[in-house]
Amino acid sequence: MKVILIDAENLEAVQRKSEQSVMALGFFDGLHKGHQTVIQIAKQHASKKQLPLAVMSFFPHPKTVITNSNVDYLMPIEEKTHQLKKLGVDLLYIVHFTKEFASLAPQTFVEQYLMKLGVKVAVAGFDYKYGFKGEGQVHMIAEQSQQQIQVVIAPKVEMAGEKISSTLCRNLLKAGHVEKIYALCGRPYSIQYDLQEGIEPYFTLPKRGHYNVEIHTTQHIYSNVIEVMDEHFIRGVNIQSSDKVKIVFYEADPYYMKELVN
Repeated sequence: MKVILIDAENLEAVQRKSEQSVMALGFFDGLHKGHQTVIQIAKQHASKKQLPLAVMSFFPHPKTVITNSNVDYLMPIEEKTHQLKKLGVDLLYIVHFTKEFASLAPQTFVEQYLMKLGVKVAVAGFDYKYGFKGEGQVHMIAEQSQQQIQVVIAPKVEMAGEKISSTLCRNLLKAGHVEKIYALCGRPYSIQYDLQEGIEPYFTLPKRGHYNVEIHTTQHIYSNVIEVMDEHFIRGVNIQSSDKVKIVFYEADPYYMKELVN
């Protein structure tokens, strides 16, 4: 998979080198089943048209730029890139999200970031918005591209009557329900953890409490119960290893459930 970083300075150069593609649009934090549905639909259209499958994401999270507030990321760009590659994505565009980018008129976004990048089919969720104050809605892309871009709107994906979203994933983590992340994402929630510095940037720890986990080093996998102390640190990773490990969360430990819900 080819990763292309886009900012205001290199946009024209990227446009000149771009190739036609079918593009999935979204931030894709956590790559839950709603995101996966968007990408699978785009993949089907890419196969039919014999075009590369592209994804356009953004960094940092728009909320941090527009409202100057913090966001609990579910995964950093490196992990997102890894998961997108596993889903069969050929091209990943990562747009530097700035106040200037946020101020673009919807029409300008379509022209500069879709049409001039060779997008022939755009696939997004039903609630995808773009442009200044989110004034652009996904169904408007066809008209704003003079029908040069086919628009495909992915259906809403639900679990127990609730829309699967990155916000839902974050709320479940904050409540300590790590076991439900598997149902939302198709894989258990995991983080990268530095034994000296704590959680790696752009991951989020679940609520304080005890959890059944697997600890992955470069050579071994250990089953363990660890304690999340705060938003940065864990207690109980008692292994001899290099400084960084992967921690896979499976469930809150039932013996400590009382503490978790208090």
